Amino acid sequence: MIVLRPTGTFTFNKLMSFVVAHLGIFSPGAKLSNFTEFLDGVPKTAVVISGYQYDLKGNLNPVPHNQYQDRFVPAPPFQITDRRGQHLATIQLIPWQDGGTILLKGKLPLLDLLPFFGRQDILRAGVVTRPDDLQISYVLPVTPADFGDMLARFQQRSNMKVKQPQSQWIVQKLADEGSASPFMARLFMGLMRLRDAVYSDPVARESFDKAFDFVPTSLFTARTTAKEISGLWVEHARKVAAGEIVRRKGVAIHIDENVDKELRKQVEHFLNSAARVIKQGMQGLTAQLGVDIGFMFKQQPAFERGIAGLKATDPLLADYLEKSRHTWSERLIKSRIDLEHNNWSLPRVTYDASGANITAVEPLVAGQPVTEFVQAMLDRVCCFVEDVTAHCIQGKMAAPITITEIPLAERSSEAPERFQLTLTVGGQPRWNISYQTSSFEKV
Repeated sequence: MIVLRPTGTFTFNKLMSFVVAHLGIFSPGAKLSNFTEFLDGVPKTAVVISGYQYDLKGNLNPVPHNQYQDRFVPAPPFQITDRRGQHLATIQLIPWQDGGTILLKGKLPLLDLLPFFGRQDILRAGVVTRPDDLQISYVLPVTPADFGDMLARFQQRSNMKVKQPQSQWIVQKLADEGSASPFMARLFMGLMRLRDAVYSDPVARESFDKAFDFVPTSLFTARTTAKEISGLWVEHARKVAAGEIVRRKGVAIHIDENVDKELRKQVEHFLNSAARVIKQGMQGLTAQLGVDIGFMFKQQPAFERGIAGLKATDPLLADYLEKSRHTWSERLIKSRIDLEHNNWSLPRVTYDASGANITAVEPLVAGQPVTEFVQAMLDRVCCFVEDVTAHCIQGKMAAPITITEIPLAERSSEAPERFQLTLTVGGQPRWNISYQTSSFEKV
C-alpha cells in the first residue's frame, strides 16, 4: 500500500524505525533498540494513495477497483453447527487477485477443513491464527464455486451442518445514472468520502447522514423537475413552430395544446425544491458541521451583520456566501416567496404571429426565460452544495489532513470526483473555497 504520512520533522525517526526493523529481521544477533522507540511523536495519520496485492505467482499488482472498500460487498459468512443446531463457527471466502482467502471464526480448526477441497496444492497452504478465535488461510487458488463444493463435501462427510446465510440485501434503483455521472460522483460519492475522513464514530456519522440526506433528496427532485420543464417547453415550442398544433381560421389562430397548467405546476415544484435545498437542507447540514449560514436567507440588515461576523472567523466562506446571495440565491428565494405569499404564478405562454411561422414565446421567471432560469438555478445550487459542504467538512479535518482539487482533465471517467484527501504539509495544493461562475460540469 502506498500512503502519505505527515512525518515532517520526524521523517528521520520514521526512516530509522524501518532500518532497525530491517536489521532485526536479517541480523538477529545484533543488539538493537526496539524499532517502536523511534516512533515516539511520529504522526499516525496517513492518506492512502493506492493498494497492492501479491497474486498467486508472486507478482505485485494493483488491487482491483471492485475490491476497494467503497465497492466491495463480501458475501455473508456460512454458519457451521452441530446436528443439534449449536453454533460452532462461521466461514467465508474473501476474493483476492486470482483466488481467495478463507476466514473462519470459531473453535473449529481451519486446517482440518482444507482437505475437503480434494486438492494437494491447497493442503500445503498455511493458516494464520489471530485473537478471538479468528483463523485466516493463505491466499488459495480457489473460486466461489470451489468454496461452495468444499462446504458441500464437508457437510456430507461430517456430523456437522452448513447453513446458507439468511441475510438479504435490498437493492433499489436510485437513478438512471451511475458513478460516471459528475452529479452522482461529486455530490454523493465524493462528499461521502470526505465525510469518512472526519466521522469515524458511527453515532457521529449517523448524525451527519441524517442532516445530509435532506439535501440530495430535494436536489434530486429539483433536478428531475428542471429536466421535465425543459422537455415540456422544447416539445411544445417544436410543435408550434412545425405547425402541428396550429390552426388558422380567418384572423384567429388556434393552438390545440395548452401547457400553461403543467408548466406552472412544474415551476412551483422546482422553486420549492431548489429553495429547500439551500435554505432548509444546507442550513441544517452546515449547522451540524458547526457553521451557521442562516443569516444568508434573512433581510439585508441581518445578512450584513451575519457576514461581518463570519468574515472575522472564515473570510473565504463569507466572500462565497456574499457573492452567492448577490448573483443568484436572493433571486431564487424571492421567487419562492412571491409564489407562496404574493400570489405570483408563471405567466401564460404567448405566441408571436408576426413572422411567416407562429412561434411560442417562453414565459419569464425573475426576468429570465423559464428554461434558462431553472437550468441556471439548478447549476448554482449544485455548485453551492458541493462547495459549502466540502469547505465545512474541510474545517473539521485533523491538522495533518486537508482537501485538494483534482484537475478536471485528470478526473477518472469511471467516477469523476472533484476532491481527494491530501496532507497539509508535503501533499497536493490545498483547495480553498472561492465563488466561480463556471457551470457545475466545468468546475
